[in-house]
Amino acid sequence: MISMLCGLLLATAGAWAGDDGPEISRAKGKKGGVVVLYPRVVPATDDPTVVAVATQLQQQLSAVAQRAADPRKVDVRPAPERVCPQEGCKAASLGVLLGHRGGGCAVVVQVGPPGIANQQLFPVAGEVALRAQVATFRQPPERLVTITEFAPCADVMAGLELSAVEGALKQMMPAL
Repeated sequence: MISMLCGLLLATAGAWAGDDGPEISRAKGKKGGVVVLYPRVVPATDDPTVVAVATQLQQQLSAVAQRAADPRKVDVRPAPERVCPQEGCKAASLGVLLGHRGGGCAVVVQVGPPGIANQQLFPVAGEVALRAQVATFRQPPERLVTITEFAPCADVMAGLELSAVEGALKQMMPAL
């Protein structure tokens, strides 16, 4: 079993303790909409293959958001904006944890309602064990994730199943 690195959590803890670092979203979204955050890549890397998977994951989440909400209210955040501000987002949020090692990837999607609220976790690629199905608002989900088997990064997008993510997001959307 491979547990996500605690050192990363400690090294970046200041970002979640109140610092307004570059990983904090500069936009809160629009009421009734969705903020699609940039993926959390663990460990951080400039590997073009992993960066391409992160970009494709965000694009897929954007498509999910546009099906669940008014497409004009979907705000896709640039790198490195991967977390809502301390006061929360006005919109629902979609985030993703992309763990990688040796050409393999594992993916966990986070779905959060507007405001200061916990986020549901959905493993969607690789073999992942969760210590809990819900992550505390603004806390990195790595502490709840154990990757037991990576999927080849090249195959992640082809096998991605996001219907549960879309269903959870639609339940958060206000009635039209």
